[in-house]
Amino acid sequence: MIITAGAIEGITATLLTILERDDEVLIPSPTYVSYSEAIKVAGGIPISVPLDEEKSWSINTNYFKEKITPRTKAIFFCNPNNPTSTIYSKQEVQELEELAKEFNLFIITDEVYKDFIYEDIEYYSPAQNPEIKDRVVRIFSFSKAFAMTGWRIGFVHSSKENIAEIIKVHDAIVTCAPVVSQYAAIAAFELAEEEVLRFKREFIKRRDLILRRLDKLSNYFSYKRPNSAYFVFPKILKECSSRDIALDLLYKAKVATVSGIAFGPTGENHIRISFGVTEEKINEAFDRIEQYFKEQQ
Repeated sequence: MIITAGAIEGITATLLTILERDDEVLIPSPTYVSYSEAIKVAGGIPISVPLDEEKSWSINTNYFKEKITPRTKAIFFCNPNNPTSTIYSKQEVQELEELAKEFNLFIITDEVYKDFIYEDIEYYSPAQNPEIKDRVVRIFSFSKAFAMTGWRIGFVHSSKENIAEIIKVHDAIVTCAPVVSQYAAIAAFELAEEEVLRFKREFIKRRDLILRRLDKLSNYFSYKRPNSAYFVFPKILKECSSRDIALDLLYKAKVATVSGIAFGPTGENHIRISFGVTEEKINEAFDRIEQYFKEQQ
C-alpha cells in the first residue's frame, strides 16, 4: 500500500507506471470525467465501452471484449460508479477478471464510494480473487467516506511488486502526501466510524427526497434509482444537448448540475445531480428547476 495525495494522484501515478505511449485503457461510459484525462497524461488512449442503461447501467462483458486490441493494457472502472451509482455485481466483475487473465491486462478499480451502499447488495472487489490479485490496483480516498476533500489524502492498494513501481512515480511527482493529512487520516480511521454511518443515513434521506422531487418532474426526466454514492443520473426525456441543459440550469435557474456528455458518449441526454448538500438546498434547487421548466413551456 502507498499513501497518496488524494485518489487522483494515486490514479495518475498508477497509469504513469503501467502505460507506455499509445497503450489503450478500457473505461465504461458513462464514468468519472477525470479518468480519460489521467490516461492521456500518462500517454495512453482512453477507450469508452458503453454500459447498458436498460439494465441499470450494467456491464456487458462482450462490449469490453470487442474493444480489446494488442495495445490494450488495462480495464479501469469505478465501483460503485460515478455518475450512475451502479454497484457492479460479483458476476460482472468476475467476467472482467476472466478478460484480464485471457489478455494479460491490469484491472484498476476506484473504490472510493464503497462505504456508501444503501441496499443489501453484496460488494465485490477483484482483489478478493487470489488468481487475479497481482493484476489488480485499487484506489481509495478519504474525501468521500470521511468528508476530507481538501486534505488531499488517499491510498493505493496492490501487490508489493506493483507498489514498488508505483512508488517511484509517486516520489517523482509529489514526494509524499501531506504529513498533516496523514495524521488526520489516521484519526479518521480510529475515531470516525460512527460519523461514516451518520453520513450514510443522511445520504439515504437526501436521496429519497431527490427522487420524490424528480417524480414530480416525470414529464421531463426518468431515472434509475441510485443505491450508492450521492448522485442521481436522470435521463432528459426530450432529445437535447445535456451540455445546453446543464448550462441553462446554471445561468437561468442558478442550479449547478453536470452534463451527462462529460462522463462519456453514453452519458448524453442525462445530467448528474448531487445529493451531497442539505435537504433545504435540495428543495430550493428543485423549486428553481420546476420554475425553469414552467418558463420553457
